[in-house]
Amino acid sequence: MNQTFLADQEIYPLLETWEDILGFWSITGIQSLVHAPAFQPHKSNWKDLPPGPQQAIFAQQYKTFFSPLSVKFSTTSHWNYFLEYGYMKDYHDILRTKTEEEILNLTDSLKAAFDYLQCLPSRSPNSTSQAWIYDNEKGGPCFIVNAKGYKLLAIGARKPQKCDVKPRAVATHTHIQLHLVADKLNVPVT
Repeated sequence: MNQTFLADQEIYPLLETWEDILGFWSITGIQSLVHAPAFQPHKSNWKDLPPGPQQAIFAQQYKTFFSPLSVKFSTTSHWNYFLEYGYMKDYHDILRTKTEEEILNLTDSLKAAFDYLQCLPSRSPNSTSQAWIYDNEKGGPCFIVNAKGYKLLAIGARKPQKCDVKPRAVATHTHIQLHLVADKLNVPVT
């Protein structure tokens, strides 16, 4: 992650377990780690969107972070560091040693893992694009939130509730009984 966006430059979590990864890529994890993050809903399953590039579902987003061996990056790409020294070098080394069936199993596992993440950096669908999309209003990186992790309750401002005031009963149960008995006995009640 870009050091510029870290809320605390000294503390960067070490991700060793699946729980660490899920905690890191959660809304609360990002809020505690990143300075001024912006969160946007993921729109892969929305209907009637205007024409234009559609977002891939979270399971398919793994390709952005775990590119296949066939993807060629430009010499100025930020991904080159990861291809030479980082996790993508390790990933590509693993791909070179596995059979086609093992690679398919690994791919399926990555898809399942990405499907469980709460949020990911918002970026272009092009795997050779810039690493982060910045939010000018918040001044930090944008993150998309997995549609499986939220439910839209409404879009836009809340509409004012119409309060139909119904007349309330003035008399209690015993008061009504008193009037019924008085009426039966022809006793005037004031």
